[in-house]
Amino acid sequence: MKAFEIVGPSQNLESVIRPVLLVFFGEAPAKALAGLVQKVKEEMERIRRGPVDVLGIESLYHPEVVRSFNVTIFPAFVLVEQGMERWRYEGMLNPEQLETALATPS
Repeated sequence: MKAFEIVGPSQNLESVIRPVLLVFFGEAPAKALAGLVQKVKEEMERIRRGPVDVLGIESLYHPEVVRSFNVTIFPAFVLVEQGMERWRYEGMLNPEQLETALATPS
């Protein structure tokens, strides 16, 4: 089972309806981020008291999406709900930073 879905070059992000955590990544392989992404997802669902979908966005295939979200550091985590950005964190997170980062609004 994959830790998170990676958006392919032909997929349309407009089809996303539920709250979604966008995970932007560049050179690092998605597998390297899987554990961190799972921890962020679980903590976000605990705080929000509900499910959160996760989509990985590879900068090579979706540079226009990266630009539209003004992502400058990879990995970047952006929670989008009802078309609005609700939370953001750019850079690597360690477990000690996770709860503080998620509690801090973007």
